[in-house]
Amino acid sequence: MTNIEVNFANCARNMFLPHKNDSGTFYISDSTLAHANEFGNVIKISDTELSQKIVKHFIHNNQDVHELNKFSYHESARLVISGKQKRIMIILGMLLACIGVFQIDLLVYSIYLLVSAVLFADIIFKSVIFIKSLNAPQESPHIFAINDENCPVYTIMIPIYKESNMLKHINQSLDNLEYPKDKLDILILLEENDKKTIEAAEKYLSIPHRKIIMPEVGPKTKPKAMLIALEFARGEYLTIYDAEDIPDSDQLYKAIMKFSQDETGKLACVQARLNMTNYKDSWISMFFSLEYNIWFNHYLKGLYLYNLPLPLGGTSNHFKMDILRKVSGWDPYNVTEDADLGIRLYKNGYITSVIDSETKETAPTRLDSWLGQRSRWIKGYYQTFLVHNRNIKYSITHFGLKNFIGFNFFISIQVLAFTSLFPMFLLTLAYYGFGLNFASPYLAYANVATNFIIQLFFAFYTYFTKGYKARWQMCFFYPLYFICHSFASYKALKELVTKPFYWFKTPH
Repeated sequence: MTNIEVNFANCARNMFLPHKNDSGTFYISDSTLAHANEFGNVIKISDTELSQKIVKHFIHNNQDVHELNKFSYHESARLVISGKQKRIMIILGMLLACIGVFQIDLLVYSIYLLVSAVLFADIIFKSVIFIKSLNAPQESPHIFAINDENCPVYTIMIPIYKESNMLKHINQSLDNLEYPKDKLDILILLEENDKKTIEAAEKYLSIPHRKIIMPEVGPKTKPKAMLIALEFARGEYLTIYDAEDIPDSDQLYKAIMKFSQDETGKLACVQARLNMTNYKDSWISMFFSLEYNIWFNHYLKGLYLYNLPLPLGGTSNHFKMDILRKVSGWDPYNVTEDADLGIRLYKNGYITSVIDSETKETAPTRLDSWLGQRSRWIKGYYQTFLVHNRNIKYSITHFGLKNFIGFNFFISIQVLAFTSLFPMFLLTLAYYGFGLNFASPYLAYANVATNFIIQLFFAFYTYFTKGYKARWQMCFFYPLYFICHSFASYKALKELVTKPFYWFKTPH
């Protein structure tokens, strides 16, 4: 055992650390107690204390975090905008300014057409993948039998920040999993400055687990915590749950079954769908729930059937550990690390699929909480767009032209559509209020009507097929929900410039 090279990965997975004052003495914990005689002189400390010592020994500063994230600076959201992208933006800005000085009508008309095209492309693309999802084959409800002793070790990561009230809930939701408890490798990810949650975890967490306490270096983001914790993971498979999650009891078995059916060796991840349990609490939670149902039951399924890149959800994605490590895990600077990882898996030649399993979550019930969460998501989509469009030739080579276009339609066009709603409103207002005769308003009317009707169809179809028990009349207002996205998109753009790595933590 002591012949193992002393590096972060080996110390983290085998839970040992040389004592700084004596090269022949090692810190070990309960996890390594069975191998104590292989170390010679040992100092036994708790798993939590040892994991914290290991992290602090190897992670001293931002550079250590960067080195964990093995892909290059240009492939990370740490570089917000590349020099080439800045030059393109400056040239476009100067060009638009020149047109505006000499041909203001032409400028306004061009913006009007561009905004119209973005909105139309977004809703048509979503309609195509929605319709495709309706033809998805049904998965077999039967799960193959597997002996407990043959079950692979399964790592479950649960990042927690300022959620001391959720610890008892975590006990219950994980205890409900139908999987051998001795084959679960549960990692609870905590932040060093969150003393209240650390103390609550010591007091209330009764399930077998290891606590990994994150140092205050690098960005304070969920992907940074998961990237560090990845070094401690011992499982053949890995999944992430949020503190409030309630996964189906057989979800791990279903994920293993899906992986076992893969004959290509390229299946890297399977995504379970997320569903909101509190949709009756407020209008925002109702629309959020509808949106999630449409996203996971139709958009992701349609993308998968068209063999397009899948932006993952932030929880209940299940990975093959060896592939996850090959692609270097998560980008600690991308605030939608899930979407970015799904895209990078595809670029590296791997497949992401979906499984017929559900994880229950809670939706934001207040507009301010929703706005903070949604602006983070949109900011992360902007980051992902910028990262994967830095070297277009490289991206097309690795995606393929069709899939590169599909990625940009789903990621880029979607956030541009949110950003375009307000300019479309202003341009229509200018037509009537100021008599600017730059174009017929009928294009705007057609766009609004098309979006409104299709979003209504999505909402009503989902409402009646998924067994909602709230007032069905609420669906009539679902298209108006996307006006809120416009405000979130401008908040996201502001943060992309002023605090690109800020992580808004949704309260639960």
